Amino acid sequence: MMSRYPQVRRFAHIEQMDREAPPLHEGETVVANSLPATCVHPLAIAITLVGIAYIVLTFWIAFAGGETSVVLTMVTLILIMMLGLMTGCGYSSRNMEPYRAATRSFREFIEGEVDLQSGRISGRASLCQLATVTGGIALGTTSMLAVFVAIAPAYP
Repeated sequence: MMSRYPQVRRFAHIEQMDREAPPLHEGETVVANSLPATCVHPLAIAITLVGIAYIVLTFWIAFAGGETSVVLTMVTLILIMMLGLMTGCGYSSRNMEPYRAATRSFREFIEGEVDLQSGRISGRASLCQLATVTGGIALGTTSMLAVFVAIAPAYP
């Protein structure tokens, strides 16, 4: 990782504060948190979570009642546990990498890169991947709800 930024000198915690810092060579910069942040922005994750909450709410509106409510309750609890654990673990592990900037704005996220397990992609592509899946499913559940509301009077 250090070879990507040869002009930046990393420095650790200096225990003795009375010592002078080593002199800089020409063109060299010393910056704390010098590497850019490459994590997914929390707003992009929130967009996905809102889409999932909308899907669950739509299913509750369309199919609640009778024995179906038990199944919907279990599905809702499983989703809350799964997404809560993933969100909590992701939030607590965001700033674990040394020499990495902790945060960036949403605009910097969109215009920058995101570091994933499979490699780096643009922030815009990451947001599209997150929002497209839940947005498509939300549109599908909305259309299911519209059909259900349209034909419900025919089946008392």
